[in-house]
Amino acid sequence: MRRIGVFLSLLLVLAFVSGCGLVNIAASDQEALDSLREAGSDFTKVHPFDFYRYHPEKSGAEQICTQLGTKGFQVTVREGQLKTSGFA
Repeated sequence: MRRIGVFLSLLLVLAFVSGCGLVNIAASDQEALDSLREAGSDFTKVHPFDFYRYHPEKSGAEQICTQLGTKGFQVTVREGQLKTSGFA
């Protein structure tokens, strides 16, 4: 199932790069893709993505990781770090 998702993601990127008009890209997304291309990114290769999911309780996070792990995702539960905004 994960391979299908990676394949479809790659197909969408290739469709965009080839200019076939299948994808309507927002201006900010276009800027990000242009930056990647200028930095030497090769859109014909698979790019791994890191996703983060925050959950208020460790037990809930572990349940989510178990479900995602059965679908082929590499998952880790770790404690988040509280960041303050600097406002009083």
